[in-house]
Amino acid sequence: MLYRIVHEEPDLSRLPAELRPLVARCLSRDPAARPAPTEVIEQCHALSPAPLRQGEDWLPQTLAGSLTERRQLPEPARTPPPATPTPTAYSPHVPPPGGGALYAPPGFGPASEPTRTAPGRPGTAPAGPHFSPTPPTVVGGPQPWGPPPPKRTHRGLVVAGAVAAAIVGLAFVSSLLPDGSGKENSKSPGAGSSGEVSGSKRLDPKPVTYKGIDVTENYFVMLADSPPRPTDSEGSAFASKGDLYFQPRSINVVESDEIGTGNGKLVLLNNAQKGSLDTCRSETRYSKSISLDQLSNGSQLCVLSDAGHIAVATYRGKSRENDPSKYITLDLTIWRNAQEPQQEG
Repeated sequence: MLYRIVHEEPDLSRLPAELRPLVARCLSRDPAARPAPTEVIEQCHALSPAPLRQGEDWLPQTLAGSLTERRQLPEPARTPPPATPTPTAYSPHVPPPGGGALYAPPGFGPASEPTRTAPGRPGTAPAGPHFSPTPPTVVGGPQPWGPPPPKRTHRGLVVAGAVAAAIVGLAFVSSLLPDGSGKENSKSPGAGSSGEVSGSKRLDPKPVTYKGIDVTENYFVMLADSPPRPTDSEGSAFASKGDLYFQPRSINVVESDEIGTGNGKLVLLNNAQKGSLDTCRSETRYSKSISLDQLSNGSQLCVLSDAGHIAVATYRGKSRENDPSKYITLDLTIWRNAQEPQQEG
């Protein structure tokens, strides 16, 4: 997508014809070439058959009104968080006159022992070895409350899960490492008709077909472009321009138009051959240019670019004598990145 943004023009064919020049300027790669907002508004007024009017705000009125009403509503009351329960408070026993040591609430303490009585306060302990759930109260001293028992945690389960995850991770990483047995890959390097390179099989790319491409004289196309659009050579020599070009030639005062390549090789296929990826890979009858006199409607030739792209170009004829420009028409079926690119130098 980034390549197309930089090297191709946007497809505005679905827009009305009167809008295409303005939209094309708005999409210009050069910021200085884009029209200002005021110019865009003036152009829209000029192109519109009916007078243009200012619409609503940037939000519909119904939605803007709803937002205003919500903003004016009072903030709902927040629910206070639940209070934390506190331990039950125990009232201390009032020591008897004359002093006393330890007093327990009724029902606390072993029943086999008689309840200690203070002077003037007889009493007996209830029967049975029962202990009250309420703690004793120490008169005149701190209450016998200790720190809360520690909460039980599932630390053992967490540690076991971490160990299991580490084992699985090590097994996965070890599966990605190369075999340490020292055995070499049994596949031999090289590239065949199936695209086998360096012992691994290259998957053949899917072909893309473009029909009816008109290539004007002194223009060239690049197989990497999608779609391939003819580009002017800008006066440069074709020896270093284009994967496929159309150029008129004059040899010994005899004009002969030709198709050539500046970045690869061409192979003219016989009538009995069918243009395909395997055919173009296997053929070695290379040429840098082919005269139009050798072609007829339906002739096919292979284009093998140095960048690694392979194409089958089907010749569909050339312009008529009374046409204002001179061009040829081609159908292109392209397999991009079908082979290793050629190293320069």
